[in-house]
Amino acid sequence: MDEGAPRAGQRHGEPVLAGIAAVLLVGIAVAAWRWDRGDDAPTARVSRGRLEVTIETAGTLVPASERTIAAPVAGTVLRMGVEPGDRIAAGDIVALLDPRPFADRLDAAHRALEAAEFAALIARAPSLGTPAAVGAALAASVRVVDARAAVVEAQRARDAATILAPEPGTVLEVPAAPGNALLPGAPVARLAAASPLVVRADLDEIDLPRVSVGTPVRVLVDAYPGEPLGGTIADIAPEGVAQGGGVVFPIRIAFTDPGALAETGDLRPGMTVAVAVPAVVAEDALLVPERAVVTVGRRSFVTVERNGSAVEVEVRPGLRAAGQVEILNGPVEVGERVRVNG
Repeated sequence: MDEGAPRAGQRHGEPVLAGIAAVLLVGIAVAAWRWDRGDDAPTARVSRGRLEVTIETAGTLVPASERTIAAPVAGTVLRMGVEPGDRIAAGDIVALLDPRPFADRLDAAHRALEAAEFAALIARAPSLGTPAAVGAALAASVRVVDARAAVVEAQRARDAATILAPEPGTVLEVPAAPGNALLPGAPVARLAAASPLVVRADLDEIDLPRVSVGTPVRVLVDAYPGEPLGGTIADIAPEGVAQGGGVVFPIRIAFTDPGALAETGDLRPGMTVAVAVPAVVAEDALLVPERAVVTVGRRSFVTVERNGSAVEVEVRPGLRAAGQVEILNGPVEVGERVRVNG
């Protein structure tokens, strides 16, 4: 047989040698971990408790309520008194309608009233006591009443031509402009109530089972990152919205501790915020510190102190949060001490 040809079994032996080498590498890695750990490593107790994560999302400050200021009468806009972003008080001028048609109407109503009153005076003269005269006097009195009502209505329309803010707030939108002809009920400005503000944010559908109405949250306004505000989830939309290939559920957050920012009026609609929502992902979980778990390849180990000796046991870790790891199975019990690395 040619000495240069491969011997029988040589090719089949190569995978076996490779597998032995892999096992040796794992063994060397575990041994190195044991050697580096030392005998005086700190320890921590295995415990049971809640495992919490923090869900983070972004949101926007919006008014808890809005209202549209509408034209109370028909007219042409002469001048606008507000712009988007303005903060206004109750009674501030929002818009002025051209006053000339209203003044002309009021003058005409006054002239009509004067004529009606003069006609009623003539109709009540003693020489006119016939039934026909009595009827004419009654009709004249009715015309006086109608003329007086027309004056009152003309005065009301003239006053309504100055459109005032019904309450304090922030102007969000001004759809009207000078020169616009408005009908009664046409929108002039959209106003956000001065207080309170709430947060509108989106919650990923994956996180939905972990929160509920009343869950406390922490809000950081981007403009004031050093002043965290407290709040709770006030409501969660019943239907999701497609967004970026996934589904989100809009939520509304009400402030429970708005802090000094709300008192000083520094919070304004449209400001962006960061929202942190603590959520429980596991109840009564078996927990060890994350630094107690050593992973080699696909296997994880913890070192348990038992009867004065350090015993390495293999475990299957689950969820991780806040430096804790959930142990799904493995020979560790509550109260045992595990060595913490690093």
